[in-house]
Amino acid sequence: MSVAIVGHGPSMLKSKSGIEIDSHDVVIRQKAIGKVILDSNPADFGSKVSYICGSWTIRNTLFWAPVPVWVFCDSRHSNIRLLGNENYKVLLNECNYWNEFYRNKRTKNYMRNEKMTIHKTSSEIGHNHMSCGLHTIMYTCELLNPSKIILYGFDNIKSGEFTWSLTRGEDWNEYPDHRWDIENLLLNEFKVKYNVEFEFKP
Repeated sequence: MSVAIVGHGPSMLKSKSGIEIDSHDVVIRQKAIGKVILDSNPADFGSKVSYICGSWTIRNTLFWAPVPVWVFCDSRHSNIRLLGNENYKVLLNECNYWNEFYRNKRTKNYMRNEKMTIHKTSSEIGHNHMSCGLHTIMYTCELLNPSKIILYGFDNIKSGEFTWSLTRGEDWNEYPDHRWDIENLLLNEFKVKYNVEFEFKP
């Protein structure tokens, strides 16, 4: 099974990856912006959708394609109560585990990129939970158990540094202060935990 997750890094622009993305058996998109991007730019992003992943906060916006929806919980959702009849998949224990793991890995010598701001879900050492991208990778490992995942447009996790994201644009100066350096390190933890390999494209 060939599995791809499509991110929103600027490397996707003019990548002409659409045909390649759609050739995978499974293609996972993120948030409601996934629809906006693929509708406006199928040559770069493709059009295939197998699953959609997004946070509990925006869960009602994720049903833009007739595919299964994965909803993750983070530091904003400590008091949620799952009723058992949701029409989406929530891995609450796994989210709590990996977000705590992420928080404990953060170091104090942290300098924010000039495009980042301190959010209400941040502390002096950066954001208090993983990004949507890393949650999506974790859900893919947990639910599909692939031996390899192709990551398209995961610029920040790949480098461990922030540039900008197509979700808001190059000129936006209020990006969350996710610890991309820690998220990059967590990929190695995922490799061991889930026995999975990652390949970055384009």
